[in-house]
Amino acid sequence: MEETKPKGGQTDQEVKARLESLMAARGWSQRKAAEQVGVSQAAMSRWFANRYESPDAMNSRVAGWLEQRRQAWEGLIPSEGYQVIQEVCSACQEKRRFGVVIGPPGNGKTEGLKAYERDHDDVLLILCDSSMTPKVLLEEICGETGGTTAELMRHARARSEGRLILIDEADTLPVRSLETLRRVYDFGRCGMILAGEPRLEHLLRRSPGTKDNLARMYSRVDYFVGVTEPAAADVHTYLDAHGVTDPAARKLIAQVGGKASFRAADRLTQRSKELAALNGQQVTEAVVRLASKRVILPVRL
Repeated sequence: MEETKPKGGQTDQEVKARLESLMAARGWSQRKAAEQVGVSQAAMSRWFANRYESPDAMNSRVAGWLEQRRQAWEGLIPSEGYQVIQEVCSACQEKRRFGVVIGPPGNGKTEGLKAYERDHDDVLLILCDSSMTPKVLLEEICGETGGTTAELMRHARARSEGRLILIDEADTLPVRSLETLRRVYDFGRCGMILAGEPRLEHLLRRSPGTKDNLARMYSRVDYFVGVTEPAAADVHTYLDAHGVTDPAARKLIAQVGGKASFRAADRLTQRSKELAALNGQQVTEAVVRLASKRVILPVRL
Protein backbone atom coordinates (compact mmCIF):
# COMPACT_ATOMS: atom_id res chain seq x y z
CA MET A 1 0.00 0.00 0.00
CA GLU A 2 1.32 3.43 -0.93
CA GLU A 3 2.24 5.69 2.01
CA THR A 4 0.05 8.72 2.63
CA LYS A 5 1.90 11.91 1.83
CA PRO A 6 1.54 14.60 4.48
CA LYS A 7 1.01 18.21 3.53
CA GLY A 8 4.23 20.13 3.06
CA GLY A 9 6.39 17.21 1.89
CA GLN A 10 7.69 13.88 3.09
CA THR A 11 10.12 12.60 5.65
CA ASP A 12 13.66 13.16 4.40
CA GLN A 13 14.69 9.58 3.63
CA GLU A 14 18.42 10.30 3.89
CA VAL A 15 18.03 11.84 7.36
CA LYS A 16 15.72 9.00 8.37
CA ALA A 17 18.29 6.42 7.21
CA ARG A 18 21.07 8.13 9.20
CA LEU A 19 18.96 8.14 12.36
CA GLU A 20 17.90 4.51 11.84
CA SER A 21 21.54 3.50 11.42
CA LEU A 22 22.47 5.23 14.69
CA MET A 23 19.50 3.64 16.48
CA ALA A 24 20.51 0.18 15.27
CA ALA A 25 24.14 0.69 16.33
CA ARG A 26 23.16 1.87 19.80
CA GLY A 27 20.16 -0.37 20.32
CA TRP A 28 17.85 2.62 20.75
CA SER A 29 14.09 2.44 20.65
CA GLN A 30 12.03 5.21 19.05
CA ARG A 31 11.39 6.49 22.56
CA LYS A 32 15.14 6.83 23.23
CA ALA A 33 15.71 8.50 19.86
CA ALA A 34 12.88 10.96 20.53
CA GLU A 35 14.37 11.82 23.93
CA GLN A 36 17.77 12.46 22.37
CA VAL A 37 16.36 14.68 19.61
CA GLY A 38 14.07 16.47 22.10
CA VAL A 39 10.64 15.60 20.68
CA SER A 40 7.76 13.40 21.84
CA GLN A 41 7.68 9.73 20.98
CA ALA A 42 4.37 10.28 19.19
CA ALA A 43 5.92 12.95 16.97
CA MET A 44 8.88 10.72 16.16
CA SER A 45 6.57 7.82 15.32
CA ARG A 46 4.50 9.97 12.94
CA TRP A 47 7.65 11.30 11.29
CA PHE A 48 8.99 7.80 10.68
CA ALA A 49 5.60 6.78 9.20
CA ASN A 50 5.43 9.82 6.87
CA ARG A 51 2.42 11.17 8.77
CA TYR A 52 4.01 14.13 10.57
CA GLU A 53 2.07 17.38 10.05
CA SER A 54 5.18 19.55 9.41
CA PRO A 55 7.77 17.16 7.98
CA ASP A 56 10.17 19.88 6.83
CA ALA A 57 10.50 21.21 10.37
CA MET A 58 11.12 17.73 11.79
CA ASN A 59 13.55 16.90 8.99
CA SER A 60 15.53 20.01 9.90
CA ARG A 61 15.42 19.26 13.60
CA VAL A 62 16.66 15.68 13.26
CA ALA A 63 19.33 16.68 10.74
CA GLY A 64 20.51 19.46 13.06
CA TRP A 65 20.70 17.08 16.01
CA LEU A 66 22.69 14.54 13.99
CA GLU A 67 25.14 17.26 12.95
CA GLN A 68 25.55 18.45 16.54
CA ARG A 69 26.25 14.89 17.58
CA ARG A 70 28.82 14.46 14.82
CA GLN A 71 30.61 17.63 15.90
CA ALA A 72 30.54 16.50 19.54
CA TRP A 73 32.35 13.31 18.55
CA GLU A 74 34.86 15.06 16.29
CA GLY A 75 38.32 14.86 17.79
CA LEU A 76 37.47 11.92 20.05
CA ILE A 77 40.19 9.30 19.86
CA PRO A 78 38.94 5.70 20.30
CA SER A 79 41.91 4.83 22.51
CA GLU A 80 42.39 1.88 24.80
CA GLY A 81 41.67 4.19 27.76
CA TYR A 82 38.42 5.33 26.17
CA GLN A 83 37.33 1.73 25.65
CA VAL A 84 38.16 0.87 29.26
CA ILE A 85 36.01 3.76 30.50
CA GLN A 86 33.06 2.49 28.43
CA GLU A 87 33.50 -1.03 29.83
CA VAL A 88 33.76 0.14 33.44
CA CYS A 89 30.71 2.38 33.06
CA SER A 90 28.72 -0.51 31.60
CA ALA A 91 29.74 -2.87 34.40
CA CYS A 92 28.96 -0.36 37.14
CA GLN A 93 25.58 0.45 35.62
CA GLU A 94 24.56 -3.14 35.05
CA LYS A 95 25.78 -4.49 38.42
CA ARG A 96 25.34 -1.31 40.51
CA ARG A 97 29.01 -1.28 41.39
CA PHE A 98 31.43 1.45 42.49
CA GLY A 99 34.27 2.44 40.15
CA VAL A 100 37.17 4.90 40.10
CA VAL A 101 38.85 6.28 36.96
CA ILE A 102 42.19 8.03 37.45
CA GLY A 103 44.31 9.91 34.93
CA PRO A 104 46.15 13.14 34.14
CA PRO A 105 44.21 15.96 32.47
CA GLY A 106 43.69 15.94 28.72
CA ASN A 107 43.60 12.18 28.15
CA GLY A 108 39.90 11.61 27.55
CA LYS A 109 38.29 10.92 30.93
CA THR A 110 35.61 13.58 30.53
CA GLU A 111 34.95 12.79 26.88
CA GLY A 112 34.67 9.10 27.69
CA LEU A 113 32.10 9.80 30.41
CA LYS A 114 30.15 12.20 28.18
CA ALA A 115 30.08 9.62 25.40
CA TYR A 116 28.68 6.99 27.73
CA GLU A 117 26.03 9.39 29.04
CA ARG A 118 24.97 10.31 25.48
CA ASP A 119 24.40 6.69 24.53
CA HIS A 120 22.72 5.22 27.60
CA ASP A 121 19.55 5.71 29.58
CA ASP A 122 19.45 6.38 33.31
CA VAL A 123 22.87 8.04 33.52
CA LEU A 124 23.53 11.24 35.46
CA LEU A 125 26.82 13.07 34.83
CA ILE A 126 27.94 15.75 37.30
CA LEU A 127 30.96 17.99 36.70
CA CYS A 128 32.35 18.97 40.10
CA ASP A 129 34.42 21.77 41.58
CA SER A 130 35.78 22.75 44.97
CA SER A 131 32.71 24.87 45.81
CA MET A 132 30.41 21.85 45.95
CA THR A 133 29.47 21.43 49.57
CA PRO A 134 27.49 18.29 50.49
CA LYS A 135 24.23 20.21 50.14
CA VAL A 136 25.10 21.66 46.73
CA LEU A 137 26.17 18.22 45.51
CA LEU A 138 22.91 16.68 46.70
CA GLU A 139 20.99 19.42 44.88
CA GLU A 140 22.84 18.49 41.68
CA ILE A 141 21.87 14.85 42.09
CA CYS A 142 18.26 15.70 42.95
CA GLY A 143 17.86 18.25 40.19
CA GLU A 144 16.20 20.62 42.66
CA THR A 145 17.13 23.18 45.28
CA GLY A 146 15.87 23.97 48.75
CA GLY A 147 15.07 21.82 51.73
CA THR A 148 17.28 20.50 54.47
CA THR A 149 20.32 18.32 53.85
CA ALA A 150 18.42 15.33 55.25
CA GLU A 151 15.50 15.94 52.86
CA LEU A 152 17.86 16.33 49.91
CA MET A 153 19.61 13.11 50.86
CA ARG A 154 16.32 11.22 50.75
CA HIS A 155 15.46 12.71 47.38
CA ALA A 156 18.96 11.99 46.03
CA ARG A 157 18.74 8.35 47.05
CA ALA A 158 15.32 8.05 45.45
CA ARG A 159 16.45 9.66 42.20
CA SER A 160 19.63 7.57 42.09
CA GLU A 161 17.89 4.21 42.29
CA GLY A 162 18.69 2.12 39.24
CA ARG A 163 20.89 4.84 37.72
CA LEU A 164 24.58 5.23 37.06
CA ILE A 165 25.98 8.37 38.71
CA LEU A 166 29.13 9.72 37.03
CA ILE A 167 31.14 12.19 39.12
CA ASP A 168 33.73 13.99 36.99
CA GLU A 169 36.64 15.93 38.54
CA ALA A 170 35.86 14.23 41.84
CA ASP A 171 39.38 15.09 43.03
CA THR A 172 38.26 18.72 43.43
CA LEU A 173 35.51 17.85 45.93
CA PRO A 174 35.87 18.50 49.67
CA VAL A 175 36.24 15.29 51.66
CA ARG A 176 32.82 15.81 53.29
CA SER A 177 31.23 15.88 49.84
CA LEU A 178 32.99 12.67 48.85
CA GLU A 179 31.65 11.06 52.01
CA THR A 180 28.17 12.29 51.05
CA LEU A 181 28.51 10.43 47.75
CA ARG A 182 29.30 7.25 49.64
CA ARG A 183 26.10 7.63 51.63
CA VAL A 184 24.10 8.16 48.43
CA TYR A 185 25.68 5.06 46.91
CA ASP A 186 25.10 2.91 50.00
CA PHE A 187 21.38 3.55 50.12
CA GLY A 188 20.57 4.62 46.57
CA ARG A 189 20.82 1.16 44.96
CA CYS A 190 22.75 2.67 42.07
CA GLY A 191 26.05 2.42 40.24
CA MET A 192 28.63 5.15 40.76
CA ILE A 193 31.95 6.18 39.21
CA LEU A 194 34.37 8.81 40.51
CA ALA A 195 36.75 10.23 37.89
CA GLY A 196 39.62 12.60 38.53
CA GLU A 197 43.31 13.36 38.50
CA PRO A 198 45.84 11.14 40.31
CA ARG A 199 45.43 12.94 43.64
CA LEU A 200 41.98 11.32 43.90
CA GLU A 201 43.74 8.01 44.39
CA HIS A 202 45.78 9.56 47.22
CA LEU A 203 42.60 10.77 48.91
CA LEU A 204 41.03 7.32 48.74
CA ARG A 205 44.10 5.41 49.87
CA ARG A 206 44.73 7.37 53.07
CA SER A 207 45.23 5.11 56.05
CA PRO A 208 42.53 4.80 58.75
CA GLY A 209 44.57 6.88 61.20
CA THR A 210 44.81 10.00 59.05
CA LYS A 211 42.57 13.04 59.09
CA ASP A 212 39.68 13.11 56.63
CA ASN A 213 39.76 9.34 56.35
CA LEU A 214 37.88 7.84 53.37
CA ALA A 215 38.55 4.20 54.20
CA ARG A 216 34.85 3.34 54.05
CA MET A 217 34.57 4.73 50.53
CA TYR A 218 37.78 3.02 49.43
CA SER A 219 36.49 -0.33 50.68
CA ARG A 220 33.56 -0.08 48.27
CA VAL A 221 35.66 0.30 45.10
CA ASP A 222 34.97 -2.61 42.74
CA TYR A 223 36.75 -1.27 39.65
CA PHE A 224 39.88 0.88 39.64
CA VAL A 225 41.36 1.91 36.27
CA GLY A 226 44.01 4.35 35.14
CA VAL A 227 43.95 6.36 31.92
CA THR A 228 47.42 7.39 30.78
CA GLU A 229 49.05 9.08 27.80
CA PRO A 230 47.84 7.73 24.44
CA ALA A 231 49.71 5.02 22.58
CA ALA A 232 51.22 6.04 19.24
CA ALA A 233 48.74 3.76 17.45
CA ASP A 234 45.82 5.65 19.02
CA VAL A 235 47.15 9.01 17.82
CA HIS A 236 47.76 7.63 14.32
CA THR A 237 44.16 6.36 14.22
CA TYR A 238 43.08 9.89 15.09
CA LEU A 239 45.31 11.38 12.39
CA ASP A 240 43.83 8.99 9.83
CA ALA A 241 40.37 10.31 10.70
CA HIS A 242 41.57 13.89 10.24
CA GLY A 243 43.28 13.30 6.89
CA VAL A 244 46.84 13.99 8.04
CA THR A 245 49.00 11.86 5.72
CA ASP A 246 52.48 13.40 5.77
CA PRO A 247 54.74 10.95 7.71
CA ALA A 248 56.92 13.66 9.27
CA ALA A 249 53.88 15.67 10.38
CA ARG A 250 52.28 12.56 11.87
CA LYS A 251 55.47 11.73 13.76
CA LEU A 252 55.58 15.18 15.38
CA ILE A 253 51.93 15.10 16.44
CA ALA A 254 52.27 11.54 17.78
CA GLN A 255 55.31 12.71 19.77
CA VAL A 256 53.20 15.40 21.44
CA GLY A 257 50.41 12.93 22.17
CA GLY A 258 52.75 10.34 23.64
CA LYS A 259 54.62 12.80 25.86
CA ALA A 260 51.68 14.97 26.83
CA SER A 261 48.01 14.16 26.17
CA PHE A 262 45.27 13.60 23.63
CA ARG A 263 44.18 17.16 24.19
CA ALA A 264 47.60 18.52 23.24
CA ALA A 265 47.71 16.33 20.12
CA ASP A 266 44.21 17.43 19.12
CA ARG A 267 45.02 21.12 19.69
CA LEU A 268 48.16 20.89 17.57
CA THR A 269 46.34 18.99 14.82
CA GLN A 270 43.49 21.51 14.64
CA ARG A 271 45.84 24.52 14.47
CA SER A 272 47.91 22.75 11.81
CA LYS A 273 44.82 22.06 9.70
CA GLU A 274 43.72 25.69 10.00
CA LEU A 275 47.12 26.99 8.89
CA ALA A 276 47.28 24.52 6.02
CA ALA A 277 43.79 25.50 4.83
CA LEU A 278 44.67 29.20 4.90
CA ASN A 279 47.58 28.52 2.54
CA GLY A 280 45.78 25.98 0.37
CA GLN A 281 48.10 23.12 1.27
CA GLN A 282 48.25 19.86 3.19
CA VAL A 283 49.47 19.44 6.76
CA THR A 284 53.24 19.01 6.54
CA GLU A 285 56.09 18.94 9.04
CA ALA A 286 56.74 22.64 8.41
CA VAL A 287 53.08 23.48 9.04
CA VAL A 288 53.04 21.49 12.28
CA ARG A 289 56.20 23.22 13.53
CA LEU A 290 54.70 26.61 12.73
CA ALA A 291 51.42 25.66 14.43
CA SER A 292 53.33 24.51 17.53
CA LYS A 293 54.49 28.10 18.03
CA ARG A 294 50.90 29.32 18.12
CA VAL A 295 49.52 26.98 20.77
CA ILE A 296 50.50 26.17 24.33
CA LEU A 297 52.12 22.73 24.42
CA PRO A 298 53.63 20.93 27.43
CA VAL A 299 56.49 19.62 25.24
CA ARG A 300 58.82 21.26 22.74
CA LEU A 301 59.10 20.25 19.09
